[in-house]
Amino acid sequence: MSSSTGGAGGLVLDPSTLVMFELPIGSIRYAVGGHDPGHNTCVAIIFMNPGKEEHCDDFEVGEGGMFPYVVITPDAAPPCMDWGYSGNVTVDAASGCMQVSSELPLAITIDMNLSVSGDIFSGTIAVANK
Repeated sequence: MSSSTGGAGGLVLDPSTLVMFELPIGSIRYAVGGHDPGHNTCVAIIFMNPGKEEHCDDFEVGEGGMFPYVVITPDAAPPCMDWGYSGNVTVDAASGCMQVSSELPLAITIDMNLSVSGDIFSGTIAVANK
């Protein structure tokens, strides 16, 4: 799967499919998972120890960057909660904002666009729940 543009060619996560979850590995990693029905693809965007402050355009991306990292699962159905210790694509750019608004129950406000590259998918990902 490959895309070089956003919108119809990129992945757009359906807001009604968004789930927030904590990775079950004993570290503070929170994720937003969602489904793009047009591509039948799940995406999990994972943030390591984001704290409660709002993050806007302060992401650490590129080779070695892991805030956030992304796991993409093609031919998948919601709920989208696949995860890993690292992503299966490289996040080349990330813009927008995210904030953990509550830890119990977990709630994350997110409005982001990501550009990713890798064997499984190269292109854009749009996610927003506000």
